[in-house]
Amino acid sequence: MKTKILYSVFILLSLVLTIGLYPIVSFVLFILAMSLSFIYILLDLIKSNQNISDSNIFISSREMALSDKRIHKALAFLSLLKLKNKKNFQKEIDFIFKNTNFEKIKLDNANLENSYLHSINLQYSTLILANIKNANLENANLEGVIFIGAHLEEANLENANLQKANFLNAYLWGTNLENANLTNANLENAYLLGANLTKAKLENTRMKNCYLKGAKLSKRNLDYAKEHGALMDGVIVIKEEIEDFIIPIDENKTP
Repeated sequence: MKTKILYSVFILLSLVLTIGLYPIVSFVLFILAMSLSFIYILLDLIKSNQNISDSNIFISSREMALSDKRIHKALAFLSLLKLKNKKNFQKEIDFIFKNTNFEKIKLDNANLENSYLHSINLQYSTLILANIKNANLENANLEGVIFIGAHLEEANLENANLQKANFLNAYLWGTNLENANLTNANLENAYLLGANLTKAKLENTRMKNCYLKGAKLSKRNLDYAKEHGALMDGVIVIKEEIEDFIIPIDENKTP
């Protein structure tokens, strides 16, 4: 609308001056009017194309949201992660990650390499084929997360809640799973070469063809893995602390 008004004013002014005694000024103003009009029209076209593009993105996101509202949380999560790379925002983003519920979001194929996600809640999210190499997920709540085919090499999952997590065909080379809860998790066909499973809780954990070459685990977990079809080549057995076997004494009980 502004372009049309401006264009009309310049054209009208040019015509008035053309009729008058200032043909040169009129000509200059006419050229200026045409140039400015062309520029404004071009800018309007660019803006309209951008609006169309934005609306398409919005519509596609909205359509996805109708069937799966997780898209909004996923976009927020990835946006925050991008901001986190800037030093000025690191502490603030860490606080948000620690205190925000990001459960049930889709992060398939996401690149989370080297991310600091300490104590984050990603319950029942999907990270299929995601790149999570060298990420810090210590104390994270990852219950029910789908890690199928994901890369978690050298990631830190110490003390993480991994109950019901699905690591089918995932890569966990050198991953720290110390004291992680893997109850009801699926480690079938997963690669845990050199992984640290010290004090990890294995209960109803599926481990058929789980490759444990060079992995560190306790004698109890070694027996469990062997019983459930894991590949045990070159496993390192960690001596369990004696406190794990001490039966607490009831001081109130008389002999």
